[in-house]
Amino acid sequence: LCSKSLLTMLLTTAALLSAQSRDETWKLCNDNNPDLRITACTALMNSGQESAEALAIETYNRGNAYMAKNDFDRAIQDLDQSLRLNPRNAEAFYTRASVHLLRGNYDHAVADYSASIQLHPEFWEAYNNRGLAYFTKADNDHAISDFNEAIRLNPDNAIAFKNRGSVYNLKGDDNRAIADYTESLRLASDDIYTWSYRCFSRAIVGQLASALEDCNH
Repeated sequence: LCSKSLLTMLLTTAALLSAQSRDETWKLCNDNNPDLRITACTALMNSGQESAEALAIETYNRGNAYMAKNDFDRAIQDLDQSLRLNPRNAEAFYTRASVHLLRGNYDHAVADYSASIQLHPEFWEAYNNRGLAYFTKADNDHAISDFNEAIRLNPDNAIAFKNRGSVYNLKGDDNRAIADYTESLRLASDDIYTWSYRCFSRAIVGQLASALEDCNH
């Protein structure tokens, strides 16, 4: 017996295959809506007509969709399969690393971000996120090194400045933290967390009037 949800999925998949061309279904497999993406990619994967190259993309897209829905077990399964089919997909390593990071599997996250960087050395987001993984492991020197590289590759990247400032704050180097928070706010002045972090660092070094301004802001 099929559950109601499974029956609905099967009927939807059948409708996709019968009512749409492969190109239309492929377009939905790349849609921003995770539910549409999952249904369309599943239809293509179950058609028995896809090449290994296409299946690698479809499992990657569906894994991304499962990640967006916080269904991390299914996301990992799909990303594992995608990487078996195409072990040179830097984006798949990056996405799987991000799932590991969200789940608190920091060593796995570092390994996958490293694999992504090896395949795509200009991937600043991978450096930034690997820095976060190192930061959560209290490996501050490696974290700063990665944030440095993320900033070198993308100097307009407010997130990496904020993240590096937080590491400096944790190390007790509040003047450097303030400098990084200031640059981050120059690039993205609407980040309330950065205002509060700079407020905290300014208070520590005795810049109380400026700290109050930041907290009020």
